[in-house]
Amino acid sequence: MTIKEVTCDGRPIQWDRCPVPRMVDTIKRYVQHGVQPGHFVTAILTNNLSQSVSRADDENAAHLVDWVRFLHNYLPTDCHGSIEIVNAWRDERNTSRLEEVEA
Repeated sequence: MTIKEVTCDGRPIQWDRCPVPRMVDTIKRYVQHGVQPGHFVTAILTNNLSQSVSRADDENAAHLVDWVRFLHNYLPTDCHGSIEIVNAWRDERNTSRLEEVEA
């Protein structure tokens, strides 16, 4: 199964810009495959500040501004911003994966 690489404005995503390197795999699984992330990542993706703050560990809390910059500058705009956008992105990715497996 080959899944098309997701890009941001036609450019490869710069994963090395992720503010907390240990979180890259989680973000990448969501962006590329529609895998539901944990509570903190879901909160930042859905633009929910209060949940982002309350669910962040110390390292992620120290980088909240950097997270906002990363999402805005390095991820596709149609994969974050609200719960509806995140759900649509996840559903689209999951549907695409199923279609490729069935093909």
